[in-house]
Amino acid sequence: MPLGVDPAQSFEVRQDDLAKVQWREPRGDDGLAKGEADVAIRRFALTANNITYARLGSRIPGLGFGYWEFFPAGSGWGSVPVWGLADVVASRHPNLTEGTTLFGFFPMATHLRMTVGAVSGATVLEESLHRRSLPATYNQYLIANRGLALGPEAMDAYMVLRPSFSLSFCCATYLSEQRWFGCRRILISSASSKAALGLAMLLAGEGLEVVGLTSRQRVAQVAARAVHDRVLPYEEITALASDEPTVFVDIANATDVTRAVHDHLGSGLRTSIAAGFTHGSDVSEALPGPRRALFMAPAHMQRLQDLWGKNGYWQRFTEAWQHFHALIAKGTAFVHTSGPAGVERVYREVLEGRVPNDTAHLLSIR
Repeated sequence: MPLGVDPAQSFEVRQDDLAKVQWREPRGDDGLAKGEADVAIRRFALTANNITYARLGSRIPGLGFGYWEFFPAGSGWGSVPVWGLADVVASRHPNLTEGTTLFGFFPMATHLRMTVGAVSGATVLEESLHRRSLPATYNQYLIANRGLALGPEAMDAYMVLRPSFSLSFCCATYLSEQRWFGCRRILISSASSKAALGLAMLLAGEGLEVVGLTSRQRVAQVAARAVHDRVLPYEEITALASDEPTVFVDIANATDVTRAVHDHLGSGLRTSIAAGFTHGSDVSEALPGPRRALFMAPAHMQRLQDLWGKNGYWQRFTEAWQHFHALIAKGTAFVHTSGPAGVERVYREVLEGRVPNDTAHLLSIR
């Protein structure tokens, strides 16, 4: 299938207003250079994790890159990165054949042209010039039938859950390495999110009190997952004992919630970690208590792979992932939507936080 057959190829958002969107016409097919490949994006997951990518689209202090850099769009516009499956439809790389299915990092689009580097075992390296300085974890693609070999339902769960669980896994490992910063209480915002649920699951059995914060209407549903010791609505932050040394892992980065936690806990808050950004990317506000620390999972993934070796990292990750998949997948409805109108509708639902935490979306533009 040649590049550019679909009239609405690429979904883009305004960098300064994520609610404004456009569909960009495909570019013409100017032929493949040696080492290039065209892939047709089959389907992808869209979750709050992808909104975090958009919030961090432009470079911010401490990050060193911005997510708009992966798939450049028109001036002022951005392509939201997603995790999904794509089929190689044309290739001029000797070790990547047409018909190969890849799992990895893609734009919300029908096609992507890739510059393929090494193909080793199940791993395909993307080495387009503009991506070489970006975190390596996003430039590694898996040949699905070699590196994953999952059935359709398990593959849907993997697309939805693996990216957010990477944050859970790396953050739990970091907290353990730091010996919980001398605290026995871990407070996690956006407790209904997959990243927060994964983190709470991984902290169980460590002798910690794990407290989740969420909206009032989601308290019962989150508590039913039975991974937190307590689940509180945001309005009841003051119910927490303020003299208990606490680590705050902020998944939402909602200004009012973050300030309420800092105001109430004060000196009892030993560490405040900004780990998710579904409500904004600003971490510069001066607050009572410790200065907020920015936690970026890609940097920690690379650090742990250097420490344990790639095989060691993925072995540990996969063992933890299997437990998380068993916990979450059975209670999650995986909803498939296709076509530009459906994609835009679901995007707005995710952006506005209107997706129930027991629902996950898989999208296809075609």
